[in-house]
Amino acid sequence: MLASSGYVARVDPSECIVCGECREACPFAAIEVDGDLVIVDDGLCMGCGVCVSVCPEQALTLARDATKSPPLEIQELIELAGG
Repeated sequence: MLASSGYVARVDPSECIVCGECREACPFAAIEVDGDLVIVDDGLCMGCGVCVSVCPEQALTLARDATKSPPLEIQELIELAGG
């Protein structure tokens, strides 16, 4: 089972050159290129950040999405598990 990170990708159209690298890299097929626009489907985006890491223009960022579950606090989970 996959869990969303609680974030979604956001595109800054003033920085985006519509190269399609993000679309190719997205493991969830959440990014489409439509003419001169890059569109992120918030419903499919898991907030993994792969697109952010491959963007040559740094036109993508991750933003908190209040409609998704809160991000997991890994350190807190480790402590709760007794680690």
